[in-house]
Amino acid sequence: VGVFAVDDEGATSAPVTASASRASACAGPVDLLAQAGSVNTGISSNGRVTLSLTVRNDGSQDAAATEVVFRVSPDAAIDEADAELIRVPIGPILAGEGLPLSQDIQLPGNGFTGFIGACVQAVSGESGYSNNCLSGQAVSVELEEAVFADGFES
Repeated sequence: VGVFAVDDEGATSAPVTASASRASACAGPVDLLAQAGSVNTGISSNGRVTLSLTVRNDGSQDAAATEVVFRVSPDAAIDEADAELIRVPIGPILAGEGLPLSQDIQLPGNGFTGFIGACVQAVSGESGYSNNCLSGQAVSVELEEAVFADGFES
């Protein structure tokens, strides 16, 4: 289980901090947002999925290090009231830059059907929080069939 930076061809590598060839000299607020989410599979037999997204700083000031919180919900509207699965720290993100992430996640139990998403924790100086959560991606964990000692399925 881990967080990896993902390039345009889908290859993964570390570290998880955004980089740029320029320093930000702009004045203005930080604006973190989660965008472009996708899940590697809509149906999982082992309860594991990989959620990919990009954390962007659309503000004009650099954003401090924070966390991405992965959550499950009964609906596609992911927010801080939804059940938390895992917290993943991320490094600072420069103004105007993005950080692609891919996270392996264990879903809760057999027979789970719902949505998985992520919220970027707000940082000091952030201009607004309404775009910090990614819309949920539909997922389902298939029920595993129980096999009894006599070989008959339940």
